[in-house]
Amino acid sequence: MALPARFTPRNLTGRFILNPTLSDVAACEKMLEEQSIADPALRRAVVAGVLSLNHYEDEIDGVERMWVQQDSGGKDCDVAVDFRVFDWQDRTHEDALFGPVVGRMRRITTDTLPDLRALPPLLRGGWTQETRRCGVLQYQYQFHRGCSSDVATERSWVETWGIESSPDGERRFARHVSVAGTGVEVGSSSWRLVYDYLCVEWGEWFALYELYNIRS
Repeated sequence: MALPARFTPRNLTGRFILNPTLSDVAACEKMLEEQSIADPALRRAVVAGVLSLNHYEDEIDGVERMWVQQDSGGKDCDVAVDFRVFDWQDRTHEDALFGPVVGRMRRITTDTLPDLRALPPLLRGGWTQETRRCGVLQYQYQFHRGCSSDVATERSWVETWGIESSPDGERRFARHVSVAGTGVEVGSSSWRLVYDYLCVEWGEWFALYELYNIRS
């Protein structure tokens, strides 16, 4: 399902599922494998799972924030929950799917991405005019599996989030993903993930809020 008219780059709140036609599902599973999800069944479940976002601007400091929930499908599925502040400050959280993750997020316009110019154009291109005007969301993160929390891996993952327009004119939420680091050729590992819009149930955000408070 395409995005509703009310959906804008300034409010990405919604529930999404990967579109298997517009996205390369095999490549997505390969990406998860490189992110150390070794179980093929779990990788397939994550690809088929629902991505839920609650995106808002804090009433006190005006800084954007986002609750991110990724389930792995099924009744008794793993649910990965993350709370992000768009201030480009590193934060560590324990991810149900990936283990310890250090990440940071911000909004940045696509014509001023100095940190990304050495990376594939995929991270900067393909967005709607409105997304370019408002800025894409940039998320950068590292995994800390099997090591102390203050030791980073040699690979850094970079994502840009926003709205794309398909050839038939439909708008869809998308994530562009790339990896950089020791032994990684620039542009050799990049993925374009395009999503179908499902819906948003406000009761679910309350449950997500409670879940995050319990875990923190």
